[in-house]
Amino acid sequence: MYQETSNVELKRELTDAVKNEIVAFLNTMDGIVLVGVEDDGSLYEPFQLIDKDYLDTKVDNWLQDTIYPLPSHLVKHYFNKDGVLVIDRS
Repeated sequence: MYQETSNVELKRELTDAVKNEIVAFLNTMDGIVLVGVEDDGSLYEPFQLIDKDYLDTKVDNWLQDTIYPLPSHLVKHYFNKDGVLVIDRS
């Protein structure tokens, strides 16, 4: 079970709202976005069915193409043991 806090955001899907959260954390403080998680902290099952390589490439492209200056050295992203996409700006 996951929980949202002042520096942890829960998102069901990888949408432009996630990109906005990344930018917000880059501009203000450290933070983590967990994608594939419902607001109540449970796993969003349909997210588990999406190709992980596609999602990884999408985040890479966001970091390279849409955010300037390039934040790739400040942001890590990976899939945890639950299949949740972790985007970590710490």
